[in-house]
Amino acid sequence: MTEQDLVSSVMYPKVFDEYEHFIRDFGEVTDLPTALYFTGMDPGEEVSLVHAGREIKIKYVASSSLRPDGTKDVFFEVMGLPRTVTVTDKSAVSSTKRNVRADEDNVKHIGAPMPGNILEYKVKKGDTVKKGDPLVALTAMKMETLVTAAVDGVVAEICLSDGDTMEAGDLLVRME
Repeated sequence: MTEQDLVSSVMYPKVFDEYEHFIRDFGEVTDLPTALYFTGMDPGEEVSLVHAGREIKIKYVASSSLRPDGTKDVFFEVMGLPRTVTVTDKSAVSSTKRNVRADEDNVKHIGAPMPGNILEYKVKKGDTVKKGDPLVALTAMKMETLVTAAVDGVVAEICLSDGDTMEAGDLLVRME
């Protein structure tokens, strides 16, 4: 941690925590030109970045159609090699149903370990559970997985319903 990071964390703890989460999720973005960071690239546009003393050329090729879950594939080239990533289209998110995400720093938030469907909740709101007790049965690619309580507690909220579709990290159960 640099001296500047220390001062920032003391003066603006909430903002600094958000910044740290951003860096952890997306990596360092200080090498990106400001206009590119805020507006993105157009198909066919190319940008050169210097990272770790090496010039990296990135060319945005195209993107796929929007899926019902608000995601699409983005096709680009890095140093002439084709790459594809799946991203959430933030301009379309408001029209799609998104489940609440589990806070990975909160042990009382029980999140989905993988994408799939909820087969059956094994608990209801108000139930007292011990560490290791079954909470919810999930199914993905015809395989069942049982999610268990990570800590002792009381079920405060059942966040989805039997049969719902979820993504990895979606909040399944909130405990007190």
